[in-house]
Amino acid sequence: MVHPADRLGCVPDVTVRRSTLRSLVADACDRAARAISVRSHSAGAESRIGKQRLRARGHDSIPYPTRADCRNLPAVASVLGAGAALSDCPFDGNAVTVLASLLRGCEPDPDRAAAALLTEFGCLGATLKGSSSRMRRVAGSDALNLLRRVDAALGHVLIERVQRKPAVGEWESLIAYLRVQMQHRPTEQVRVLHLNARKVLIKDEIFSEGTVNQATVHVRELVARCLELGTSAIILAHNHPSGDPTPSRADIALTQQVIDAARHFDIQVHDHLIIGLGEHVSLRSRGLM
Repeated sequence: MVHPADRLGCVPDVTVRRSTLRSLVADACDRAARAISVRSHSAGAESRIGKQRLRARGHDSIPYPTRADCRNLPAVASVLGAGAALSDCPFDGNAVTVLASLLRGCEPDPDRAAAALLTEFGCLGATLKGSSSRMRRVAGSDALNLLRRVDAALGHVLIERVQRKPAVGEWESLIAYLRVQMQHRPTEQVRVLHLNARKVLIKDEIFSEGTVNQATVHVRELVARCLELGTSAIILAHNHPSGDPTPSRADIALTQQVIDAARHFDIQVHDHLIIGLGEHVSLRSRGLM
């Protein structure tokens, strides 16, 4: 099979170990075996057993699949292997091919559905992050449910590169993860990455959801959450839906407020990252904190 990133003429910026993909495919097959009589989120005993086994393996963030997902595991695995590179791919014939390969098995005409989705959203990354109502209107509920699962699995694969190692030593992988999660969002989102004393990620948390040009951050609540988790350091991240990651005066002021409040509890603010379309800005690198 031709790698999706090769079709698109780009090199994956995240390399997924064979064992990781093998584990994901094995987990999906394990879930499929328990989904024979289940179309979606079944409340049956077999479904519960499957979910419990997944949680034991640390895959509780990936939704339970339908049989359509499991018929298309090679395409899903290839997209996961391409990683963050796919998030920036524009709408062209190759992008239609990649998306259609995912939709095969849940859409009677996957090429038409893929073209319609890319026409609506503009690129693969924006399609995965598209609003549920628009996606359902363009391609139906089955496509919506499948792409939501692929998006969740992609995030899971990318964050694995950052976990269990000092986050500052996996900076490119961290940026790749944040780009996939945030750069195509239509509204502002603030995430807080909680680190322990070794700068290892202990929790990635969506702290605030906002509008097209702002998101509210209550500094007292943020510090209280850090104390609750035993956080030693944090990395702030938020997106600019406009695509321009240039820091605003409000971004700089908020960063300083968080630094001042966290300092009293020996919590370091390592950086504040602003995610734009295809680029990002580090306030620490800019000397703004």
